[in-house]
Amino acid sequence: MSIKVIGIGDNVVDKYLHTGIMYPGGNALNFAAYARLAGNESAFLGAFGSDDAARHVQATLRELAVDTQRCRHYDGENGYACIRLNQGDREFVTSNKNGVLREHPLHLTPEDMDYIAQFDLVHSSLNGHLETELEKIKLRNITLSFDFSARGTDDYFKQVCPWVDYGFVSCGTLTPDETQIKIRQLYDYGCRHIIATRGHEHVYYHSE
Repeated sequence: MSIKVIGIGDNVVDKYLHTGIMYPGGNALNFAAYARLAGNESAFLGAFGSDDAARHVQATLRELAVDTQRCRHYDGENGYACIRLNQGDREFVTSNKNGVLREHPLHLTPEDMDYIAQFDLVHSSLNGHLETELEKIKLRNITLSFDFSARGTDDYFKQVCPWVDYGFVSCGTLTPDETQIKIRQLYDYGCRHIIATRGHEHVYYHSE
């Protein structure tokens, strides 16, 4: 069954220093792109800079037919990260911390919300600078998924979890017991469905 989804938040390019090639990425953008490749109607709402990185990302989204009509555009650097290979593993050298999105976090207007309400599911992440807007989305009764990555403090979880239907958390540095504690913490703070990953070892799923 096809659904209509939107990723809201971060877009970056990964600049590989050993090849001089940059690739589009970012949690919210990847979600929108892969949903489209899977045959679903998808959109992305974020902030683009005015540099070559931004133009590269936008060209890729046009090629994939991902809707970007509500995106913001600012003078300045698009989000990027510089990466090198160290014995075959990716090593992050530096980044500009999401570029213009960090400088201009999204504030969703009534027009944005009318647009977002057309979708079945919204996905964002800890890198999307969207925390203050999650309540607006949830009040429209839209399913909301959120990637916490491997970061986040108790105060952060308390702020975000009440609005999240499906929370994803990376627990690769935690033991199985610590992973169970993290899952219970997110559940107690309001997230109803939690998917926790531990690298190549296990995936945990907890729901109400």
